[in-house]
Amino acid sequence: MQKCEHGGTLFNAATAANAANQFDTGAAGTGPCPGSVIVNRPKPWQFGICFVACALLFEHPIIPLVVGLAACLLFQVIFKRNRKVLVLIVSTALSIACFEWMGRLIIKHNASRFYNTDVDHRFKPDAARGINKDGIRSPVEADDYTDHTFNILLLGDSFVYGVHLDHADTIPVQLEKHFAGRYPDKKIRVVNFAWPSSSPGPCYRLLKNVGAKYKPDLVVECLDVTDFRDDLRALSDVGYWDYSPTVYLLRRLGFGGELIQLHDAWRPRIWFRRSERLSQPAPAYWQFVVCQPFAASLTFMKETERNLNRINDYCRDVLQVPFAVVLFPRNFQYSDKECPYDPARDTYDVLGPYVREPERWLESLKPRVDFPCESLLSWFEASPIFPKCFDDDPHWTAAGCGVAAEGIARFLEAKNLIPPASAPNPPPN
Repeated sequence: MQKCEHGGTLFNAATAANAANQFDTGAAGTGPCPGSVIVNRPKPWQFGICFVACALLFEHPIIPLVVGLAACLLFQVIFKRNRKVLVLIVSTALSIACFEWMGRLIIKHNASRFYNTDVDHRFKPDAARGINKDGIRSPVEADDYTDHTFNILLLGDSFVYGVHLDHADTIPVQLEKHFAGRYPDKKIRVVNFAWPSSSPGPCYRLLKNVGAKYKPDLVVECLDVTDFRDDLRALSDVGYWDYSPTVYLLRRLGFGGELIQLHDAWRPRIWFRRSERLSQPAPAYWQFVVCQPFAASLTFMKETERNLNRINDYCRDVLQVPFAVVLFPRNFQYSDKECPYDPARDTYDVLGPYVREPERWLESLKPRVDFPCESLLSWFEASPIFPKCFDDDPHWTAAGCGVAAEGIARFLEAKNLIPPASAPNPPPN
């Protein structure tokens, strides 16, 4: 031990280490020596609290939290050579892999009872559930439709199909009832050519496979804002039910928005999305067209436009019938009170700044195509009926389907797509 020029004591390295050891072990049971310097080393949990507090200052805290956790784990494995952390990472990864493998098999097995497991995932015939031999939700078979009736094929997804609804409450049946009251001397029939999570691509293939059997006089595609993402998914040619159980579980627990934020911030997704034949990765949001400016979505909407043109070409050249498109709105585009308990509520902005972007796309589409198009957003905004959808599910109730059916009917009549009657009854108020 040495004396400094002012009479103080200078500690060399050995002395400092010895003092620290005495403090840690409580030499002679008396604790640190009087006058010694005590250095409080920060604890890992204290750093963790500070990191979380800083992350919460950001709009999307999940990204810095995951980055911080990943950095800590990487530091422990590479620089600390912490075998326990390495074992934890490997065992967690293996557990998730096993859960994914088993979960996918279970999901696919359960779905295969009702759906085909290919990319189009059409219904299997099931008379008990109202599905005919062609996988169509219809109480009758194709040979029940004749040339003596005016037959409308209504293409679409779960909104047209009528999730959670009896057959009598679905849009096609209510639309048929509307025409029966409006044109009592005409026999107009509407066929439900829709199934959950369908989109124009799968609808086009269904129309080519069985459409002619139903002797159509008019084909109408009911477009949903999620159809653009579904058409991109169909490009990958992966079965719809090849779905991640981990993602499904996290979404059900209310972490859908966080998952999407991580997905869009994950650089390797560019490599994984090459299978979708895109020059850039597709957005993770299923309803991305109402979550960003129209210009940012345009690239990812082209596949749906191509499929609509394919349907129109087939209707004109093969079926020789007119084709029309109706764009459906989602509840958060026209109301801030509908569906308050939607599990996916954190993945969109209610009445957000981009809710009318799909309409902008539709207006830009009209000059490029030779078939009529119409959005029902204004129609739903003006309707006094409430609620139109379920409290915990964005699908429409029977009343909401009635609003949609009325809007479709008025559009088709305005475009002269319904055969004229001798004396049509006035439309209901």
